[in-house]
Amino acid sequence: DEESPRFDRTVLVYMAAENNLAGKDESGKGFHEQDIDEMLQAAGDIPTNSRLLVYLDDTELPRILSIEKHAGRRPIANVLHSYTAEHNSGDTETLRLAMEWVSEHYPSSSYGLIFWSHGDAWLPAKAPIQRSICLDNGRNNYSFSGTKMDIDAVAEVLAGFPRLEFIM
Repeated sequence: DEESPRFDRTVLVYMAAENNLAGKDESGKGFHEQDIDEMLQAAGDIPTNSRLLVYLDDTELPRILSIEKHAGRRPIANVLHSYTAEHNSGDTETLRLAMEWVSEHYPSSSYGLIFWSHGDAWLPAKAPIQRSICLDNGRNNYSFSGTKMDIDAVAEVLAGFPRLEFIM
């Protein structure tokens, strides 16, 4: 039945790493790369009919990865979709596009969303203390400045998609 979801659950990690989190540490990896490695280590615990996807915007062009386990082999981060232009992951339009792609290509009974980036308090984005998430400096470098998504604007975007079981 084409109307029934193909997966029980799809979880999207929205990884806005075009900022100082992409900077390399003493191991030679950025925080985003270290966390993808951790996802790969835990891939064996992903239920068969569930998917863990990562929208990744770092110092390269954005892409959507699937964290996949394979019997008898090491888990991999498989590139499902590569964008041909730079995105601003601190813009709600980019979040909308990523959510649209995921819900179109991975129809599921249940969805979850994890924001991975910087976040600020719970005040509007223009206030001295901000209520925002997902910093993108737009320069493919490691600075700690740029645009961010206001929490209220994020809520408006997410209202247009299937209900999320959780947002972290």
